[in-house]
Amino acid sequence: MESGGHAASQSWQTSGICRGRAHDPAHICSMTDEGGPVPGFSLSRPRPWGMLPAMGFQDVQSVREFAADKMKKVGVFETGHLFCDVYCLESGQSQKLHTHDDATKLYYIVEGEVHATIGTETRCLHPGDMAWADPGEPHGIENRSPGPVRVLVVMAPNPNRRS
Repeated sequence: MESGGHAASQSWQTSGICRGRAHDPAHICSMTDEGGPVPGFSLSRPRPWGMLPAMGFQDVQSVREFAADKMKKVGVFETGHLFCDVYCLESGQSQKLHTHDDATKLYYIVEGEVHATIGTETRCLHPGDMAWADPGEPHGIENRSPGPVRVLVVMAPNPNRRS
């Protein structure tokens, strides 16, 4: 592969070893397996809309922020093309039925049991289940269960993008 970065970076990404240590998902490694720095490594990088994590990896299981008064949206990452959040819902909380004229929204259930409405159909979803709404299609989620719910949400194109 090309010198100047990609080969070393790919080796680091795929090997599961960081400077001789077994893979630890909580550890941010700035070194390749060969001992050199990961090209372009930085804990953050500027984007036109603000600073974002520099790496393309995130432990979604660790994203947990709940609020007693309403569903909490926790930003995981955002690009000019899409955003990814974790929605955290306590029992009885919901995201009201709504639409996005120009974007597709995807819900992936991480924890708990949630009722998702897409169009005119409502289904009970569990961890590992996914639902999506096409542009203009009504959608929303509701936690009718006694426990907490966490949903990974991806939307594209990004309605928050700056021109």
